[in-house]
Amino acid sequence: MNKEAVMTSIRSLYMAATVALSGLVLAGPAAAEQAITPEGLGTVQGILEHCARVDGANADKYDKILALLVKDVPPSEVGGARAKPEFTREREGAAGNFDKISAAEASKRCRETLTALKIK
Repeated sequence: MNKEAVMTSIRSLYMAATVALSGLVLAGPAAAEQAITPEGLGTVQGILEHCARVDGANADKYDKILALLVKDVPPSEVGGARAKPEFTREREGAAGNFDKISAAEASKRCRETLTALKIK
């Protein structure tokens, strides 16, 4: 895969994450009625953890997003999702995609996500 294709994939991943996160954050308790999937949680958590590493000044904001996403979901459901191999696979896969771009570019994309979600 050439660099431009990787960059396009990363941009798409960030945009998908932004849309998914904004939908879940803005939906509030109604989002809790939808089942959390190990794959979805793994992808989102992998992205947020990577963002916290490359944009350390805003690490608490990425933690806040994850907390908002799961706050209305029973802890047993969140724990059950995290215990599945699909969660680990997707979390590691999401984080691995970011190794293909510079830390500066990743940090920029992460900050854009914060702005899009209006996280302060």
